[in-house]
Amino acid sequence: MRSIWYPLLTILIFSGLAACQAAGNGIPSTVNAGGTSGGVLALNITQPQDESIVRSNPVTVSGNVSEGAEVMINGLSVDAESGHFSAIVELETGPNSLEITANDAAGKQVSKYVSVVYVP
Repeated sequence: MRSIWYPLLTILIFSGLAACQAAGNGIPSTVNAGGTSGGVLALNITQPQDESIVRSNPVTVSGNVSEGAEVMINGLSVDAESGHFSAIVELETGPNSLEITANDAAGKQVSKYVSVVYVP
């Protein structure tokens, strides 16, 4: 009986997130920052996928960023070498919001948010 409730709970959680995003009150998905120098600070999250369900903890968060940018995940600094970053992040049971932020020397900033549901 317990196995029936996990998929149902997950559907309800994601339905609520989608409704919040549609209303403009949810988690923003992407913000790009252009600068006066003409460059765009790029940030691409390769894993985990937004609104994914994971069954293992911790999870690896990785992606690509403009060369030389500093990366933070949930406020903690992450090494970004050659435009790539990867970090292991502990999750809580249920929905988790991960904030990935990149900053460059020109003061540009870009953030992305990834929602992940951890079901042990």
